[in-house]
Amino acid sequence: THPAQRLLPGIVEEGLKMVTLAAFYVQRLFGEPLRDVAAQFQSNRGPTDAAVSAVAAQVNQRISALSKSLLPPVISLETKADAPAAGAAADTNFGNLFLPGLLMMSLLFSAQTMADDIWIEHERGTLRRALTAPQAIGSFLLGKTIAGLSVMGLLVLVALALGIVAFGVSPWRAPLAFGWTCFAGLALLSLMSGLQVSAKTARGGGLMSTMVIFPLMMIGGSFFPFEIMPAWMQRVGRWTPNGLATAQLKDILFGTLDARAFGRAAFVIGAVALVAFAFANWQTRRRFRTA
Repeated sequence: THPAQRLLPGIVEEGLKMVTLAAFYVQRLFGEPLRDVAAQFQSNRGPTDAAVSAVAAQVNQRISALSKSLLPPVISLETKADAPAAGAAADTNFGNLFLPGLLMMSLLFSAQTMADDIWIEHERGTLRRALTAPQAIGSFLLGKTIAGLSVMGLLVLVALALGIVAFGVSPWRAPLAFGWTCFAGLALLSLMSGLQVSAKTARGGGLMSTMVIFPLMMIGGSFFPFEIMPAWMQRVGRWTPNGLATAQLKDILFGTLDARAFGRAAFVIGAVALVAFAFANWQTRRRFRTA
């Protein structure tokens, strides 16, 4: 065969193997009747009625002997779909697999971008003035967090409207989904703010936040749905802040909400938000007062 031709020679080779196997089994099953037919045609007289009847009887005997194995076949294949897990949606489509994770991914990127604004405030001198103002710096950070949350709210509204129109999200589920997603966005924004003020430069803050965001998206149900992840990755991913939010958002939009799991997730995400905001407040006073 030509070295540059691999596909077509392979097709020819496999086809010839199948023909060889077919000829072998035809010979094993109907070799004797076929030889009798060939012998009749080689004679000058041609096949007689008795010879044709004898050949037909032999073929019928071979088929009858095989009928117990072929009709019906000895081996049969049956397929059965697993029952859906408790609390899972009855049908699976693009929306209930990817919409919650993609929404959390967009909130992560938005939180990273808005948290980076602290360095713009620092470069323009407004952050130093805020540090010397009578009001605590926490009020300044809280105002920026609320402003960022309002931007996230608009993003969530657009995403939920798309979910209602394109993916069959019930409008009655949208208010709770909106509140829960904004709550998760608040925690993510606080987390990104804490990472930004931990760095010494704006470039370092962007690098640090990127190094945290991508692993979170990888195991938190944004890049890949939890349903297709290995079991150990699911267990880890469902305890990340965005993973907790994604799992509960999926139940809010498409499944059945478990009050105990919802409360546990709200507690963990709220604790992350409070700790991250307190750290950002402390680190901002410490990092930028003398910068």
